[in-house]
Amino acid sequence: MSKTQSRFTGISKCVLSMTVLFGLVGSLRAAKAPQWAIDLYEAHTYEEMDYRLLRPLDFDAKKRYPVILSLHGGSGRSNKNIRNLRKWNTQLADGRLQDYPCYVLAPQTPKGWTPAELTKCKAIISGLPSVDLNRIYIMGHSMGGAGTYKFIQADPDYFAAAVASAGRGIKASNIKDGLNLWIFHGENDGTISIDHSHTLFAEMQAAGKPMKFTVIHKFAHGSSHAILEKEVGASGHESGYDAEWKRLVSFETKSSTGDTDPEPNVLKWMFSKSLDGSAVKGK
Repeated sequence: MSKTQSRFTGISKCVLSMTVLFGLVGSLRAAKAPQWAIDLYEAHTYEEMDYRLLRPLDFDAKKRYPVILSLHGGSGRSNKNIRNLRKWNTQLADGRLQDYPCYVLAPQTPKGWTPAELTKCKAIISGLPSVDLNRIYIMGHSMGGAGTYKFIQADPDYFAAAVASAGRGIKASNIKDGLNLWIFHGENDGTISIDHSHTLFAEMQAAGKPMKFTVIHKFAHGSSHAILEKEVGASGHESGYDAEWKRLVSFETKSSTGDTDPEPNVLKWMFSKSLDGSAVKGK
């Protein structure tokens, strides 16, 4: 069975686990998405912003569907509407969403993420059929992690949950109380220092705001594909084998408050969040 076929007919359910984020060294691993993934994402342009759209599996107009807004990093910058589909956007097309039917919106910017792109993304999302505006999620790595921080500050009431890896540029005081936030960072990141994430975590602890923080030991600038791949624990020190890097990885997950959701599965954690409380935890 081809990867394209597996997306529509998957033989078994995917049990997705919370995973680790680890180093991306150089551009050799910055290959574009495979053609089958490119084919599954519709290509569009809105007000001169290129974007790709993955529609929900088995769409039913009577249901309401959440949206993942996925922001690429610096290596995804282009004007060809292809490099924005690398890493986890490819994974999301490859059967990862069988248990979580949703839209995936992957915009592309040739420079960087600004509130102007958020305004365009919100317009696109509002025009999608049967969309659940209480369950808009955002994920971003590196430049996209910084973009995630920019977007949750630009409109604090828009997102039900946020996942940022190797990000920087935000203070706890600018994060909405109660926002569901999970961040990742490689311990030896020489591109965006992990000090940014340590500082944010300390600020969140001091403010009593919930946040999850996963540190990847002995790895550098993140490899975002790992967030949806590894089966690891919810907290403390864990390790697992990464097939792409062919080595064991060691990571540590900690929570800023005692009532932070300990769910170890990134997608399960994310899709349990909603602005109005309508999403069911663990579903």
